Amino acid sequence: MKILKPLLLSAVLGASMGVFSTAAVSGECAEDKGRICYEPVEAINLTIELIREARHAIDNGNDVAGVINLIRSATRMGKEINANDTVDRQRAKSAGFLKKARKAMKSSDPQGAHTHLLEAERRYAALKPLI
Repeated sequence: MKILKPLLLSAVLGASMGVFSTAAVSGECAEDKGRICYEPVEAINLTIELIREARHAIDNGNDVAGVINLIRSATRMGKEINANDTVDRQRAKSAGFLKKARKAMKSSDPQGAHTHLLEAERRYAALKPLI
């Protein structure tokens, strides 16, 4: 009986811990309370939307500071993509094009920034099959 009781107790505790995930039950990020967590595909879609907004802002002739802020927002949203190591490596390469676009806008080259944003959008869209 002394052996059976701890064995059953540990089995029940192990089974109960495996059934419920504390992060799934709480509905918020486990790492940072109050922060919104995104699924990888949702974060990719939001990043692509922000890149498109930046491209449309360039096409409409918006001011440089506004476009740079949109590119920064896209970069921050891109950091929310957490799937696996392969996706993370490709995401980092894609973020490089956002950085190039921001530098081009700072040096008053909207056409170059538009080109870099198109490439970044294409690369972020290519992340979806890797998930």
